[in-house]
Amino acid sequence: MEASFLPGGSISVVVLVTAGDGQRWVVKRVPGSRPLMLAAEAEGLQALGATAAVAVPSIHYVGGGSLIMEALGPTLEDSPAFWQRLGEDIAAMQARTNAERHGWPHDNWLGGLPQRNGWDADGCRFFAERRVLRFLGEPRVRQTLSAADLEAIERFCQRLPDLIPQAAPVLLHGDLWRDNVLAGSAARPTLIDPAVWYGWAEIDVSMLWMSPRPAASDHFFAAWEAIARPEPGWAKRAPLLHIREMLSVLAQFGDMNSDADRLRAVIKPFRRRSPARPPDSAR
Repeated sequence: MEASFLPGGSISVVVLVTAGDGQRWVVKRVPGSRPLMLAAEAEGLQALGATAAVAVPSIHYVGGGSLIMEALGPTLEDSPAFWQRLGEDIAAMQARTNAERHGWPHDNWLGGLPQRNGWDADGCRFFAERRVLRFLGEPRVRQTLSAADLEAIERFCQRLPDLIPQAAPVLLHGDLWRDNVLAGSAARPTLIDPAVWYGWAEIDVSMLWMSPRPAASDHFFAAWEAIARPEPGWAKRAPLLHIREMLSVLAQFGDMNSDADRLRAVIKPFRRRSPARPPDSAR
């Protein structure tokens, strides 16, 4: 039996185990005192798989601080067919999972921080309070952003009803970016590392749109838009919905890659304008 380490981000330890007969498993462990993270991850994978619309790795075991899953291949970043299939799958999952309330039965995890859940019939209130404002008290966020930045984010939240089309909540992967899409059986797009909840369909799409991605992923958006038929302007709304992810990154890692500047560019329209200075002759 052989074992080799796989990239697992900054939180978990991920090992590929290969048996003598060629069978392979991925074993994931979270050091420290957060074993419930893996139980939440397994629950999320099971919820996604239960829709029969998207593919997820099979779970062989979860418990004792370990999660053992089916081993998958790499992302096929250069395949238009791969990304088109993912767009079709995500649209199908969203169409099958309309709900009445936003949220999830209990808190789970987004990266290494708790994702605050519960239920709320008001999508704007839920997104504002539990997906955006909840990060403003995090130490790294307060160290990085100014008081004016925080005020602009609060004003963005107040204006959400005017900015985002109201829609029924659907099941979301919750952390949908390139590295969480792998190639599974028959090279089908397969989702890993979810942070599931019920929310606006555009939230998952906004994260993939705003994150680094291959050119072939344009086929994802074309396929999703053709099936989901969102309200016009979804790409212009994507940066606003991505504020949640930008704050999450700042809260967990600080301003490592000029994330604060990108956030400031998005929230600029919500800044309080300074009074115009009178002309010299009026002073």
